[in-house]
Amino acid sequence: MLPPSHPHLASIWQDAWTALDQAYGGTAQRAANLRLNGLLTDLVFSYVALRQDKPVSKTQEVAKELSRYLERLRGRTNPSERVTLNSFLKLSEEAQQILGSMIALETRGVIDNFVQIDFGRPDHHQALLAAAARAHHWIAEPQGRPKRDHLIDYFDGTTALFQQIPNAELKVSNHFDGQPKTPFETILHAGHRMTDVGVSFHATVKAYHRR
Repeated sequence: MLPPSHPHLASIWQDAWTALDQAYGGTAQRAANLRLNGLLTDLVFSYVALRQDKPVSKTQEVAKELSRYLERLRGRTNPSERVTLNSFLKLSEEAQQILGSMIALETRGVIDNFVQIDFGRPDHHQALLAAAARAHHWIAEPQGRPKRDHLIDYFDGTTALFQQIPNAELKVSNHFDGQPKTPFETILHAGHRMTDVGVSFHATVKAYHRR
């Protein structure tokens, strides 16, 4: 079982992926899943890094941390759930968030939620290795560097993603009950909630049209 540093992020991530499946009328294409995962991961790390005095230095620090973690994983011959959880909890908040998102991507369609993960199982351990490698590659590459217009980037990236989905509804507007109605609106709001968990959908609509 993987305990995310912020449990609410896992549920928001799942809300976004469920909405993407709905947009495709069943199961989203893997390329779309990868694109959405990249958008959400960029958003989370950019938001966290902007709170640091030196965001680029923080990026480099997390990259080294994930590199060391990956090397330790590769050196293990007997996967252990307890040892894996302990080492995960020793990671920084930023590293946990990035690695957690990649684990969710690697196990999508295999498990329903984080509580079903058992890193003592060889297949789940392999998923963790793949997630750690993906997380390190993402943060070590230039596109992993934080951007100051992170929410606008997320909105624009999500719009571009949905423009490629046949018959997707791209209209964004307020509703009587104050909740998103379409998959597109749901994913926009999910990203906004990543940076402010209690933000209203009305605020998301306003931010989207103001960008």
